[in-house]
Amino acid sequence: MISMDTGGQDLFDVVRTSGRSMAPLIADNSIIRFVRVSSEAVIPGDIIVFRQEGRLVAHRLIATRASGATIELREKGDNCLRATWVPGASLMGKAVELRCGQSSRMLDGGGRLVLIRWLTFLSRLEADVIERYVRVKARGGVFALLKWVMLPAAVLAAPFRYLVVRMLLTAYPLKAQVDSIPALRYILGVFRNLFRNQAVEPDFGKDIDDWNMVFEIAAVHGILPLMGRGADGGGSNPELPLRAREELKKQSYRIALNHTMTLQAMREITRVLSAADVSHAVLKGPFLYEWLYRDMFPREYEDVDILVSPGQVSIALTTLESIGYRMSGGRLVRAFTRIGHFHFAMKPSRRGWPPVELHWSLVDRGNLYRIRDSECLARIRPFGTGGDSFTVLSIEDQFIYLCLHAVKHGAINFIGLMRRRDAVWFCRPNAGNRLLWFADIALLLRKSMDDMNWQLLCERAALWNVTEDVCECLSVMDIVAPGSPARSALNRLLPGAQRDAVLNTGDPQSVEAHSEGEFARLTVTDRLLDWAMRMNPAMSIRPIRILLLGRLFFPSPRRLLVYHGVRTPWLLPWLYLRHPFNIIGKLLNLTR
Repeated sequence: MISMDTGGQDLFDVVRTSGRSMAPLIADNSIIRFVRVSSEAVIPGDIIVFRQEGRLVAHRLIATRASGATIELREKGDNCLRATWVPGASLMGKAVELRCGQSSRMLDGGGRLVLIRWLTFLSRLEADVIERYVRVKARGGVFALLKWVMLPAAVLAAPFRYLVVRMLLTAYPLKAQVDSIPALRYILGVFRNLFRNQAVEPDFGKDIDDWNMVFEIAAVHGILPLMGRGADGGGSNPELPLRAREELKKQSYRIALNHTMTLQAMREITRVLSAADVSHAVLKGPFLYEWLYRDMFPREYEDVDILVSPGQVSIALTTLESIGYRMSGGRLVRAFTRIGHFHFAMKPSRRGWPPVELHWSLVDRGNLYRIRDSECLARIRPFGTGGDSFTVLSIEDQFIYLCLHAVKHGAINFIGLMRRRDAVWFCRPNAGNRLLWFADIALLLRKSMDDMNWQLLCERAALWNVTEDVCECLSVMDIVAPGSPARSALNRLLPGAQRDAVLNTGDPQSVEAHSEGEFARLTVTDRLLDWAMRMNPAMSIRPIRILLLGRLFFPSPRRLLVYHGVRTPWLLPWLYLRHPFNIIGKLLNLTR
């Protein structure tokens, strides 16, 4: 499970999960709290946090062994088949608590120890079987035929394995719901101070009694470095514990150091792609850091997104592989990824270099957009900072892309707008939003709003059928950060009445007043939406994606007409009959 380190000791010993190697116990985007321990203090069955290839990983410890004067640890993810040995020096600590949204579990063995021992035994047995199978199969000859026996056996055993693991994982029972409203209010106050010039309340932060939760939620939203700036316009918030301020500085230094290493990698990536005559654009990451955040606070990012044209994907893959990047899986995995996805994930072989997501499309195909990626690449522009330079999207394309990226993850934002929800509702860990993405858009508007061609942008958004989603993103941003330029951008995109009709919301004044009102607690419906927004390990997707298929296959008449480029409403019955087949073809990459 690849995770983000937030540094420090007991106050800051948390990681934010990314991946499904420990599913179904630990879902994507959960928070793990761990304590610092030595390699001699952990035992098989513990969930350990260790450093691997510059990142933190949280896996189950299944065995230990002495290696000279040191100890080696054998780790395995519950959702992985193979185990690996890692040096004891890479151990960061032992996981003690898991938080996902408002749910919490204890992971330090306080549950049913017998079930944890059985789970560890089965994990070790599974790893041993797989390891022996790989060794025997590697001999070649008749042993290579073993795969035709093992593959059917694995398929038949998979359902039983899943049921047994789920039963054994009841050793980690859910705790009571955690009240995160005060922490969310505090984080929103700090975030909003970016966009308004006014003093904070004298008692700001005094109602916080769980600073761990504050920093955990800030880590989910990607704004931990912003917390270090404090809540009083640049100084340190006096309510922050002294040790917390020190750890936040360390966090900022770490992010800045990672960015420096990324710039070194970008020089080489840009050089080889340009030498191969591959037209490309850097989408977020180092570009936004240098353009928008350099004089404010370090912007954290985990990988580098690069867009290339679909016809140059193979050349770009070969070129990146020539400098040490690798994509997991063989030809079959690549072929299926190329058909069913919109980017390849590539890992570096050089220490300190960032992973790369090689895009051939700005967004996935599960939408009603008509984005012309080739035209975006035709409008790329050079961007230089200091001694580094690379190519990026035009300002208008970059703005649209950032809005669509935020809308994709905040899949239920439209429900919150219709129900007049407040800012806390949109900032819940399971809402799908990250305050960092809204900061990207707000700072872009603050820096370049007057330089953007708004007439061209409006025409392009209408042509791509993304006007509604861009307005939805800006409307949520206006609720989360009322002092941001979101309202001004909304007024340039669509007049107020027309915008409210498109989004099915009330007038802007009532929305703004509600965003500054009381922070409502979650209802039963909200908790169901939280469940739908969590990554489901059995389906490998968020259930909300299935629930929203109705909007994709049977959209509103206005969006349907725009998507198909038809202006005659009397053709709507025919379009509603044809549209589902068109979407199925688009999802299977058979049609554009």
